[in-house]
Amino acid sequence: MKKSIAFIAIVSVFLNCSNNGVSSSTSSLDNGLIGYYPFNGNAKNLSGQGNNGTIYGATPTADRFGNPACAFRFNGIDNYITFSWGWLFPDIEGFTVSAWVYAEDTTRGMALYTGAGMGECQISVDERGLLFAVKLIDDTSKYSNGWFTAITPLISGRFVHVAGVYRRGHSIQLRIDGALAQEISIPENDLFHGLPEYAPAIGSYSPNHFYKFRGMWLGVIDDVRIYGRALTETEIQNLHATEK
Repeated sequence: MKKSIAFIAIVSVFLNCSNNGVSSSTSSLDNGLIGYYPFNGNAKNLSGQGNNGTIYGATPTADRFGNPACAFRFNGIDNYITFSWGWLFPDIEGFTVSAWVYAEDTTRGMALYTGAGMGECQISVDERGLLFAVKLIDDTSKYSNGWFTAITPLISGRFVHVAGVYRRGHSIQLRIDGALAQEISIPENDLFHGLPEYAPAIGSYSPNHFYKFRGMWLGVIDDVRIYGRALTETEIQNLHATEK
């Protein structure tokens, strides 16, 4: 009987975390999905590609629908989730990162960091607002500061759906709640890579560095997705409409 009750409880948590009972999976939105972390009480990757997360201090909390234990809260000090590898690779033609975020600190915080092992990008907050940034290798110096950043004013006091889209040699886009916030052109250079000690994480900049306080997230993060392709405008609008 106890096992049956436990099983029912687990199934109940999973169902209650599914966007008020509405599935967010469609054939188009499954295409190219390499990381899907709905945070149904754990940090498992439900895309089927492995790379489950390891939780350090982050606590289950209510999601944007009020469902308990269906998102993770980070304390801005020492909470984060780490991963074995960073999903991307240097010469990838396109990718998309997506998450629902609630920022309690409007001046700093890293929601998603893909690490510097195979391809470096981030979704974060600083004094300028909410941003999506990629780091590219300079034509002359691998270690130059080749960050390209799309920025928009941060919407505080509620969950925001943020999506970053990368198209090699063309542009990066930052989309908020399905709408285009900013697009900037980028050169056709590889993503920065080669420093695996800068580990990927959710809720933090690379947490194994002594200056990690620069990038700790204070607030809530939910439904993180990473695609190995650039989603179209329509697909991102559909993703937002399905998950909101």
